[in-house]
Amino acid sequence: MARKSNLVPTVKKYIFSHHCLWKSDVEDCGDHLIVHMRWSKTNQFWERVIRTPLPCLPGSVLCPVSAYINFIKFHKGSGDDVLFLLSSKRPVTYYLF
Repeated sequence: MARKSNLVPTVKKYIFSHHCLWKSDVEDCGDHLIVHMRWSKTNQFWERVIRTPLPCLPGSVLCPVSAYINFIKFHKGSGDDVLFLLSSKRPVTYYLF
């Protein structure tokens, strides 16, 4: 389980820090994803990286791997982009999430 503040920035000034997930924080391993979380409520000074595996759930509408692949098709960009972007390329913030 991750807190909302681990996924998206709480305020706009945190968009360019590692308080949220970036595209480079998601590693596509084919049959699963590994999400690298560098910041959390208990890891505020980036002492470690939490690696969370997300398995493929074939045939499920809740499969995180197929959702990520479909998301990346529409939001192409570099690893220097925030992971969660609106279609207008505006980052999703805590409030919008």
